[in-house]
Amino acid sequence: MSETGKKYYNDIFPHFFLSMFYTMIDDVKANDLSSPDGTPSRTYDELTSLIDGFDQYKQNMAIIASSVSFSIACIIIYFVYPQISKSGRTVSQSMLRVDRVDRTSFTIMNRGVRVLIGLYQTIFSVPMLLFLPIPTVSVNYVFSIAPLFGLFITGALLILADMIVVLADKYNRGLTELFTHSVCLKEESLDEIYKAKGHYI
Repeated sequence: MSETGKKYYNDIFPHFFLSMFYTMIDDVKANDLSSPDGTPSRTYDELTSLIDGFDQYKQNMAIIASSVSFSIACIIIYFVYPQISKSGRTVSQSMLRVDRVDRTSFTIMNRGVRVLIGLYQTIFSVPMLLFLPIPTVSVNYVFSIAPLFGLFITGALLILADMIVVLADKYNRGLTELFTHSVCLKEESLDEIYKAKGHYI
């Protein structure tokens, strides 16, 4: 729920629904009351502070768990796998049989450039951070985590810019390909280029 939505929600319920209940709650808040028999022994303000602390802890755990999971996955997919692959492919490129090669020499990218490509791909994957906690919390709760939502918006804008670049480039290259002076080709297309150059396949 947006801040404006929360404001409307908080205004409508006290004035139009359960007005007597909210009058009572306002009195409890104003006087910081506790249970008449002493249970719970904490006052309203103390319990509210405790709940806020639990909510903050839950949010921090969601951020930490998502960040750790995201980091481990990116290290394996974008850094480890391409380094041990002879052609420098990622997992998805292996499945699609696509090679990333230098745009002019059509040679496989060296290990240093693979690391740089992995960094770019990690940045483009940042929007996924927002959705990692979904198996353990509600979807609405995920969108209320400001740090993750901020990263999602930033990453989404970057992906949009990348899509525009892909559509504008005659070789359908994205920002990663432009920055690393590379191009992605199907295995069959690369074989044809090597044959035309007189290389043995």
